Amino acid sequence: MTPAWLQELIDELRGQPVCSVETAARALGCGRTLAYEQVRTKGELAGIKILTVGRKRLCPTLPILRLLGYVDAPACSCAKAEDSDGE
Repeated sequence: MTPAWLQELIDELRGQPVCSVETAARALGCGRTLAYEQVRTKGELAGIKILTVGRKRLCPTLPILRLLGYVDAPACSCAKAEDSDGE
């Protein structure tokens, strides 16, 4: 059974295309300081590329949900579209 706080967080992530680094860190179970250190040094958090808009750092929510096992959608539907165009 999923704890109530985690279910609320998952619902929040499902409702938006991107989230803050703090929210992503909370979902992934790491601290804010470690999360920003990863973003600063690697440009990613847990293998998820972080978007930078001005000074704001945003994390796509779909890869977080996929990593946590709450989404089993394919990583990209582009390959399927390219295959069908070439036929």
